[in-house]
Amino acid sequence: MRGTMQSLSLGARRQIAEGEAGLRQQQNLYEAVRSDRNLYSKNLIAAQDEILDLKRKFKILVRAALP
Repeated sequence: MRGTMQSLSLGARRQIAEGEAGLRQQQNLYEAVRSDRNLYSKNLIAAQDEILDLKRKFKILVRAALP
């Protein structure tokens, strides 16, 4: 009986350790994805700002070229 309890306890500890390792891996992946998303979002905002600036400059050039 005692041997069975110890082996169950060891098995349970092993399962917990594996679960925690999996959780840490998932957390690391989540952080990597979140970091990438933030970088892409920042780049998108910068590109959108540049597009708006180029559109404004284009309108100014068109108005200047027309009589």
